Amino acid sequence: MLVKTSESRWLVPFQRRQRQCFLVAAGVSSIGSFAGIIAKGWLIQDMTQQPLLLAVNFACLSLPAVFLSPHAGTLTDRIGSESVLKRSQYFLLIGAIFSAIGYVLCNGWVAGQVTALIGGTLIVGIASAYELTSRLKYVGLIVPEATLAGYLAQFSVIFNVAKLIGPPVGGFALTFLHPSWVLSLDALSYLVPIAVVNLVMQPRSLTAAEQPQHRLTMTQAWQGITPQLRSITLFAGVASVIGFFHPAIVPVLAKAYIGPDPLSLGWLTASIAIGSITAGLLQQRFSESVIGRPRQMLILATGVTAIAQVGFALQPNAGIALFLAALIGFGTAGLLAGANIIGQALAPWEYRGRVAGLTQIATLGGGGVSSLLAGGLIAQLGLPLAMGLLGVAGLLAALVYGRQSLQTATR
Repeated sequence: MLVKTSESRWLVPFQRRQRQCFLVAAGVSSIGSFAGIIAKGWLIQDMTQQPLLLAVNFACLSLPAVFLSPHAGTLTDRIGSESVLKRSQYFLLIGAIFSAIGYVLCNGWVAGQVTALIGGTLIVGIASAYELTSRLKYVGLIVPEATLAGYLAQFSVIFNVAKLIGPPVGGFALTFLHPSWVLSLDALSYLVPIAVVNLVMQPRSLTAAEQPQHRLTMTQAWQGITPQLRSITLFAGVASVIGFFHPAIVPVLAKAYIGPDPLSLGWLTASIAIGSITAGLLQQRFSESVIGRPRQMLILATGVTAIAQVGFALQPNAGIALFLAALIGFGTAGLLAGANIIGQALAPWEYRGRVAGLTQIATLGGGGVSSLLAGGLIAQLGLPLAMGLLGVAGLLAALVYGRQSLQTATR
């Protein structure tokens, strides 16, 4: 097991830049993860030609948040974010290794390979429920409170830069190399954050008021946060259920609007990433406004995503499809990252682990439900009509929440 060796001279320069190292480590692992996600999605679609299995794969990544984030948030607040973060990172590595080895061992047996890919995704999804929740609170131990929102926005930028780099890496690897190389890259990338957290990071000590809260339940945490934060979390969940399904159907969108080869998938996901990076940079630049006007930001993000979905229903050409993909990236990144930033910035310290869990339930859990909903609608109605219906539903949700917000503000 890795242990902290602060006495080692070669670690000192990294420890002095621990915040930057933490961001870089997250970026490296995210690049590998996105390359792996692209590989899994393309392989499952290529072997089975069943969009619903793509939805199941994404649901295995995101739905565990619905069931496990309450426990993840409670555990984070009870035993500390650092302990939960370290343990979850090892399980992320195990999940990636499971897919890589299983795919190779089941060579020639399609059902076995698909099971290995989706099974590894499920392990990663379970571990991610704990890793994401604990990481959000852990950031509060390495940055001052005044810069928390800006640092979390930097995480969004790093994540989306990785989303830009990872898919083309996965696409090129699938084109020129064996798929096992891409899956192995995913597994190896998790070693970087494991090393950084265990060897480099030196989080501050907790004050007496910040010590783990052993008796606080998730229900008490929900009741303890402000009505505004409860409203924001609920809307983030509704918006995610309606509009956060694109990671599950990106291979379908790529084949329908861009082209039949893996590089087409890379171009589409890169466009989504460009939109996401733009949203992250704006959130970092205007982090105070994100916290000061949280409802308006989430309504804007939901509306942009919905408009792009309606655009796909009109069966655009490849160029317009890439632009619409960038809008979807902008909207979904604004929604997901915004919900995380707002939750951590507005919640008291003793509630932050549980609030992070609630946010993951709303966004990632909602995304899992959304992927299954979209997959079913596409199977029954076809891609254009399904995109149009979900886009209209997103616009209606944004309009209703906007009206409620105006009524609340005028009281």
